[in-house]
Amino acid sequence: MDNEVDSTTAITEFVGALSDEIAALKKGKGPSFIKCYDGNLMSTSAGHFIYVFRIESQLIAMDDAPAKIEVGGSYYPCEIVTVQDFEVTISVSENLGRAFSLFQSGNFV
Repeated sequence: MDNEVDSTTAITEFVGALSDEIAALKKGKGPSFIKCYDGNLMSTSAGHFIYVFRIESQLIAMDDAPAKIEVGGSYYPCEIVTVQDFEVTISVSENLGRAFSLFQSGNFV
């Protein structure tokens, strides 16, 4: 019986902590800017442009997570396709060319 109470308490605390984290991310208190460079357009698929960037620090994000990319002071919604070592692959609906400034990780909710 004690194990059931402990399990219930642990699950309740976990759900509460997860709810707090989601709320913070939705308020924009999530991840900050991550510098990227050497962006290359790799392909286009279904109206999206697939870019690969080198990043200066390790990024921990789930595949298909929403994000934003800043190019020349404008922000564009994108999706993280994959992260591997110090490279990130994104999909964006606009051709951004090759002049990139910062990659901002989105709210991973």
